[in-house]
Amino acid sequence: MEVKSVKQLNDQYKNSSNLDIRINIHALYSTNKKDWFSWLFEQFEIQEVEDCWFNELY
Repeated sequence: MEVKSVKQLNDQYKNSSNLDIRINIHALYSTNKKDWFSWLFEQFEIQEVEDCWFNELY
C-alpha cells in the first residue's frame, strides 16, 4: 500500500466526488449480503453477564 502525502490526500478529497464514487462502486459491486459490523459481531461469542454494572444503564 502506497503512503500518500498530505497534499495528495488533500487533492484526492478536496470535495466529496471521489469518496462518492468509491461508495457507489461498493454499493454496486459488493457481493457480501451482510454488512461488516453485523458479520464482525457474529464472530464473537459474547455471553450475557447478569451481575454487571453495565446492565444497570439499560
